[in-house]
Amino acid sequence: MPPLTDRLQTGTEAVKFMSKLFRHIIGIAILLAISLAPVHAEAQLNWRQLDSGTTEPLWGIWGAPGSSTFAVGDAGVVRRSFGLNFTESPTGVADNLCDVWGNALSDVFAVGLAGTIIHFDGTAWSSMASGTSADLFGVWSVGVNDVYAVGAMGTVRHYDGDAWNGVDVGAINGLYAIWGSSASDIYVVGAGGISWHFDGTTWTGTNVGTSENLSGVWGSAADDVYVAGDNGTLFHFDGMVWGPVPLPVQSNHTSGSLPAAPNLYTVWGTGSDDVVVMGAGGVILHYDGTWRFVESPVGFDLYRIWGTGPENIFAVGEGGAIIYFGPDDPVPVLITRFQAEAKENGVELRWDVYADETIAGFEVIRAEVLYAHDDEHGQSLPLFDGLLARASRRFFDSSVRFGATYSYTLIAHGQDTGSIRSQTIRVTVGHAGFELLQNHPNPFNPETAIRFSLPRDEVATLRIFDVSGALVRTLFNEATTSGSHLVRWNGRDNRGRAVGSGFYFYQLRAGNRIRTEKMTLLK
Repeated sequence: MPPLTDRLQTGTEAVKFMSKLFRHIIGIAILLAISLAPVHAEAQLNWRQLDSGTTEPLWGIWGAPGSSTFAVGDAGVVRRSFGLNFTESPTGVADNLCDVWGNALSDVFAVGLAGTIIHFDGTAWSSMASGTSADLFGVWSVGVNDVYAVGAMGTVRHYDGDAWNGVDVGAINGLYAIWGSSASDIYVVGAGGISWHFDGTTWTGTNVGTSENLSGVWGSAADDVYVAGDNGTLFHFDGMVWGPVPLPVQSNHTSGSLPAAPNLYTVWGTGSDDVVVMGAGGVILHYDGTWRFVESPVGFDLYRIWGTGPENIFAVGEGGAIIYFGPDDPVPVLITRFQAEAKENGVELRWDVYADETIAGFEVIRAEVLYAHDDEHGQSLPLFDGLLARASRRFFDSSVRFGATYSYTLIAHGQDTGSIRSQTIRVTVGHAGFELLQNHPNPFNPETAIRFSLPRDEVATLRIFDVSGALVRTLFNEATTSGSHLVRWNGRDNRGRAVGSGFYFYQLRAGNRIRTEKMTLLK
């Protein structure tokens, strides 16, 4: 046995060793606890600059979810992304393009100076007759064949699927941005702090509480709307009143010190608790329950922001700047084109893909569109068993019903990873002659949709009558193209007054042909 002094020394060293070991264990436990604790997305992901391939200022950005993203700018520049790689998308125009928006990859609109409007059909851009020479600064779509463009001198143009027509909202100042939660809840903002609102029937101008120019508008719902403007202007609408949003203390910005009230040009979000505002000098504000400045990768002015979710956001600005918030690696398979064309005996589907991995094959899902309103469909079912070959870029659907409307979705299955869906597209197989369909929803409150079809181009009239036979509203009375058409009624008469509950008749007349159906308004 060692001497007592040796044993005491050994015991002392053991205590020191155990104490040191204990501290290490505690430290490791703390590190594990920190590493396993939930972290907000911005702690894992950061904004970073992408290579746009241009130095022209970029003013607008929009993309089809699961597919391409378009950025537009000066000199007719359009940059189109496959994943995070932007390449040229030739437009054939030289005017500056100020904004872009669409319904699907095959239905994209861009607007610009001197009344420029161009359309992308999934393959190429083509010019459209806008009917104005005024500069156009903003574009937004309610849905297919329901698109608005706004611009200088109070200009508002509306596209109904056939032509761009003027809309008199009563504005005389420049209008810079447009957004809406629905066809009956649309906001337009512009010079002098004026916000114009459309309720489905009437445009009304309101001062939000500032005389500053307003350049951005977005909301998560009708009672949660933001507008952004010059000199730090940020206002919020809660469904009742507009109120100012105080800016937080600035920090973490690449350009160093910013003005106390930077110009704010754009606002966008994924929900009421996830809102992003951008502006001069690359400033980025984020709201997740609390407003704060976040680090920006650029010192350029940022003009527009758009995304598909909290981890897939793009913004564009001065000097060709494109910045991105999301994962480092793009989706491995991207459907860059998916379109449907009605043929004499069926529907032809065509598509293109961009892939970083081997594709196992393709699947096509089809549903018959029961009603045009609210995107209501029948059951979505695969068109065939198994998968189409990975080299397939075409499929012909011959199992269709004449006069019906169908929605199609393409699914690309990766060999080693999951799958990605295309944007859902619609096509009508011919038309069923002179036809008036049952409105939907029915009963309804406050709005319903009425679909009809014509066998040829002719003047058509769609009117609503009460049970006594008195005329309530003329919904439609103009020269109309052949095919299927959709008209909405908001429950108001020709004077804009809300009508009461009860039965109403709607009648379609074209030439010497008449069809009448009954509907019910319940309040």
